[in-house]
Amino acid sequence: MNALGACKAVLRGRPETADGLLPRGFHRIGEPDPTGGWAHRIAAGGKLYGVVELVHW
Repeated sequence: MNALGACKAVLRGRPETADGLLPRGFHRIGEPDPTGGWAHRIAAGGKLYGVVELVHW
């Protein structure tokens, strides 16, 4: 998914880029894009793959 790219974008001070990458990533894996900010959406994408636990941002 585009979660890693979204993380990099946020760390580079470009959250709008992260917001663009996330919907495409969720669409690619056939999942709906969850509501919320980029942090919640990145965590939700990771949880789909069992990579991260959903944490309180």
